[in-house]
Amino acid sequence: MGKSRGGAPGRTGRALIVFGWWGWHTGDDLAGRLILAIGLPVAAAVLWGLFAAPTARRGQVPRAMVKTLVFGLAALALWDLGHPLVAVLYAVVVVGNILAIHLGKLSPDVPSGSRS
Repeated sequence: MGKSRGGAPGRTGRALIVFGWWGWHTGDDLAGRLILAIGLPVAAAVLWGLFAAPTARRGQVPRAMVKTLVFGLAALALWDLGHPLVAVLYAVVVVGNILAIHLGKLSPDVPSGSRS
């Protein structure tokens, strides 16, 4: 039976949603809004897939840097959208979850709730 890391797909998905939301509100016109609302989440997803996904083979340093970048920027985007409390809560939950994963030595390859 493998231990579950719990929540990584949800954390990443929420970060991508925040990037799209921030991009939509940051763009000046419809074209800019569409480019940012679609482009930012896609760029973050590609970066995540290359460096931070459990199947990525880029090493621990790039993985930690990309996780920090993606989740940190999502928290900053929430703050910039006018939701400082949500931004701080998001950052605290993400940091707590990542610490629990690493300190609890939970497997990064077992989806939440799955058992072998």
